[in-house]
Amino acid sequence: MEQRSEERALYFLDDGQNSDESVNFLSVRLDLLGGSVKSLKGSIFLCLGITLVALGLGFPSVSNAQDCSAIDPWINEFDYDSNDGGINNDRDEFIEIAAPAGTDLSGIRILAVEGNSGFLSLPCLSGLGVTTGNAYFDLAIPAGTVVGDDTGTGVGFVVVCLGTTSNDIQSAGFCDVVLPTQFSDSSLKNGSLTAPAGNCPDGVLMLEGDGSLLDAISYEGSGPVGDSGSYGHYFNPPDTQYFLSNSGPYDTGYPVFNSLAIVSDGLGRATSASDWALMPSHGHSPGSLNPGQELSCGPPPDTDNDGFSDEEDNCPLAFNPGQEDVDAD
Repeated sequence: MEQRSEERALYFLDDGQNSDESVNFLSVRLDLLGGSVKSLKGSIFLCLGITLVALGLGFPSVSNAQDCSAIDPWINEFDYDSNDGGINNDRDEFIEIAAPAGTDLSGIRILAVEGNSGFLSLPCLSGLGVTTGNAYFDLAIPAGTVVGDDTGTGVGFVVVCLGTTSNDIQSAGFCDVVLPTQFSDSSLKNGSLTAPAGNCPDGVLMLEGDGSLLDAISYEGSGPVGDSGSYGHYFNPPDTQYFLSNSGPYDTGYPVFNSLAIVSDGLGRATSASDWALMPSHGHSPGSLNPGQELSCGPPPDTDNDGFSDEEDNCPLAFNPGQEDVDAD
């Protein structure tokens, strides 16, 4: 049995007047290119794994649509520090999750993780009974939370807010989900109390319900969240290969409605600190694309529109919904 990936054939016009010589001529030409011939009355189709420019035969253009079925949700923007409620009294915290439209976020866990504990070890305001690599909270996104198509290109956002420390985001109508926390001052931890920042890493973590990693971002440290506790390993290799350092970008907390946002176009979690930028005051964009960002998802390309993706189609350039082939197997 021939494998579909190896199938090559040319369907040519059969008007009842083709001679054996013409068939043999085409067979010779195609055999030189690893192909074969089959007649199909009234139609001309190409089914070749190579471009037959030498034969002067045209091909339809191949779609650039990207299959996003394997793309996991990721953190696309977040704000962990602000001054609109007073020093260390945040009111505009949020986490924006991006994902292909239709993704069900039910049960996905959001955690704030301590990165360098030590009670009141200034400039780090840390500890509070939570040690390095452990979480201040571990909250699940409610059932029925599904990503919409906010961009019109198959990608959407869910803005997660955190109790009273997101009051200004809630008032502005940006929150899709509000998760209650026990903190009235700061739910997402602020790293360093000073600017420039000291070595005070903190982290935001997103996990599947079973603990599988979706995204981990460490910020405001000379290194990532310490590799200890229950969750520290998620912020370190091999799980995560970068961190946002205390040399920036980081949020000083003084401007209002600014955030850390991904400004690259790749689908999925960031892979480098250079993917991130600090947005200016009033420059955040919860629930929409970040400045300069373009994201697009689509179904797997099906160039001939026969219901089989190009990857699985035995003749990706010929309409062939029955998936017939030359040797009838």
